[in-house]
Amino acid sequence: MTDSTASVGEWALPTAVAELVAQRPLGILTTLRRNGRPQQSVVSFAADEHQGRPRIRISVTATRAMTRNASRNPQVSLLVARPDLTSWAVLNGTAELNPVTTTPGDPAGEALAELYLAMAGASGFA
Repeated sequence: MTDSTASVGEWALPTAVAELVAQRPLGILTTLRRNGRPQQSVVSFAADEHQGRPRIRISVTATRAMTRNASRNPQVSLLVARPDLTSWAVLNGTAELNPVTTTPGDPAGEALAELYLAMAGASGFA
């Protein structure tokens, strides 16, 4: 299995931004290619708190461009918007790539399962 989890920065979020992020399970993750040009990916994410601070978690695959880009340059942005585009937020942060799960039940796999449950609606800021 080549999936892993990634935390995309930690922010002190204003209430309106936290509510928007908690309501929208999809966003556009921007990473930087080797040549410095942006690469964008539509991603599902989970917003939660970790050690008293908000965080965004995304499941990534080791072979994807966004994963390679984030491991080379961890500066990333996540755009989250309402469906009618009347409000949006761009969250800038530093990606932290976790180990890839290799064996059923290993700690990386358990973290990934927790993330999938959170993306299904079991967590959020609001």
